[in-house]
Amino acid sequence: SPFKEPESHLYGYIAQKKITNDLCEAFLAANIPFNKLSNVIFKEILEIYTGKAIPDQSNIRKYYVQRVYDEKMKELRKKADGQKVWVSLDETTDIEQRHVVCFVFGVMGVDEERCKSYLANVQILDRVNHLTISAFFTTLFDAFGRSKYSMTTSDMKKAINALQLTYPKMIHMTCLAHAL
Repeated sequence: SPFKEPESHLYGYIAQKKITNDLCEAFLAANIPFNKLSNVIFKEILEIYTGKAIPDQSNIRKYYVQRVYDEKMKELRKKADGQKVWVSLDETTDIEQRHVVCFVFGVMGVDEERCKSYLANVQILDRVNHLTISAFFTTLFDAFGRSKYSMTTSDMKKAINALQLTYPKMIHMTCLAHAL
């Protein structure tokens, strides 16, 4: 019947997208550079055992990385939804003298989440001061919606003081490494 072929073609297309998405997610989770897909032998083995064509690394970067990121952020927002969370902000300077800021959070109170932390964002800022750090924090924290803010650790006291105007229930703890 002429209706069966488009179905199988559609199934093949969906299966191809699924394997590419899963491959992207696995490479990101294992911290494997996508350029490894340029290795002919590795790519052939993947194609033999999956029965699917493995796309070029540039296509995975262009079309799948953002999608995987969005899915993971949606999962993180769901974990934090309505929960008390802790946040850690830290800034460092990399080898190229860029200011790198990290936003790490965890969920408090839920047994299976207590010992887990999640890196929600890493951003390079032109300069680091209380205004840029406050904006970085607010943008990210507001993305988590109905989370009940509870505590932050940071060595950026002036930024935290500014944030406490917006989040008056925020408890600040100085980073233990900086306190020592």
